[in-house]
Amino acid sequence: KLLTLGNLTIITQSLNANINDADWHTKLTGRGSHKGLKAYSAGIETLAEYLELPAWNEATIEQRANDLYEMAKNAWHVSKA
Repeated sequence: KLLTLGNLTIITQSLNANINDADWHTKLTGRGSHKGLKAYSAGIETLAEYLELPAWNEATIEQRANDLYEMAKNAWHVSKA
């Protein structure tokens, strides 16, 4: 699930370098003096609710992918010809 839609988000290169390969708690809170996802990504509508989850795993990645798919369908509604 690593390179699937549900696991991807737009973050800065420096944030990614700081939290890359870290456990979920570290990804959320940061490492050392560097803040994590909660500090920098809480305002991203497609990510905010997931920052409150106790774990990030294949099931939550799949759920986020499904949620993103539904958002995309609503945003780019295409009428049938």
